[in-house]
Amino acid sequence: FDYLAQFIIPAISSPCNETKEILKILLKIAVKNNLFLIKYNQYHIITSVMLTDENDPYEDELFDLLGLIFVKKPLLLSQMYTRILAYFINKRPDDTICLFSSYVDNIELINDPFPILDFLLSFARVYINIPSGALFVDLFYYLISQFAEYKAQRFDTIKPIFTAFIRSDQKIVAYEAMKAICNLYDETIKINMKTL
Repeated sequence: FDYLAQFIIPAISSPCNETKEILKILLKIAVKNNLFLIKYNQYHIITSVMLTDENDPYEDELFDLLGLIFVKKPLLLSQMYTRILAYFINKRPDDTICLFSSYVDNIELINDPFPILDFLLSFARVYINIPSGALFVDLFYYLISQFAEYKAQRFDTIKPIFTAFIRSDQKIVAYEAMKAICNLYDETIKINMKTL
């Protein structure tokens, strides 16, 4: 792969007629042997492809490759992936929140999982008025309720987000946000019910 990378990278970073087929092959290889994900990470294979418009022809293959990293090699996720994550959070929020749920399942194996989770948190506005916003709330409620370090460092940031989600257009999202706030309630949380 080290030899082939010099030919693969130009073909995917400057899309050509073969780009989609190359991505399909890379995906098949990674499915058969997850260790190739380490090489893809080393050579920035996934992050080299520029996703641009509503009907990007490479979106499915890249999402599947990204999904493999989330599920099989979450230790590889870093700030390098923020551009592609931003694209998929905005374009496929339902699917992407499921990837993050898988990431959280492996959180104890990851040295510093918080930056990637903080990145997701910065996209709260995407989830506030869609049904998968309930999963967004559940994910961060789980983190706060199960990890003391996360609660100590992020609770003050998450409280106003949960409060905002109570006003969601989606009843299930508002319900999950209210449930999370009630379960986390202590004397430090002040909610002005008149503003809700």
